[in-house]
Amino acid sequence: MTTTFTCLASGFLMGWQTLFYIIPLYFFAQSIGYYIAKKIDSGTMISFLGNSKKLNYLLENIHTNQSKLVFLARISPVLPFSLTNLIFGMLQINFWVFTWAGLLGMLPRSILAVWLGINAKDLMNPSENSTLQKTILIILGIISILLIMKLLFQKNQPKQTDLEEEQKV
Repeated sequence: MTTTFTCLASGFLMGWQTLFYIIPLYFFAQSIGYYIAKKIDSGTMISFLGNSKKLNYLLENIHTNQSKLVFLARISPVLPFSLTNLIFGMLQINFWVFTWAGLLGMLPRSILAVWLGINAKDLMNPSENSTLQKTILIILGIISILLIMKLLFQKNQPKQTDLEEEQKV
């Protein structure tokens, strides 16, 4: 069951108090998913992909922007929770960055989904609010995906050692 659907259903059934149950469960579930992925992979995914300049560049961007990337992946309603757990575990993202940035990224999406669940009866009747809520979800998804793409493919500032090596040549 998806996390967004869980929040919707829980919000509908239990109201705001559901957040007191969902948040610790997210923390626990993402930690388990991360450790399972890390245990299964043991660094083989990165070695399987090979050692190219483009891959190294991409991996460097990922590790330089770990917290931003995890946050944006979690806030996106498009990216599946379990898949991102698997990918971030295999990419060897720092565990504490992964858990806290992931938790902070899930909060806005979860709060919105719980709120939508609480207001589900109003959504049954098409109104201006339901259009606004759908628009907010679409905009949130688009913004998070665009920011993730920007993080992955941005040019990093050259390190001081790289500049020194270029000067020697």
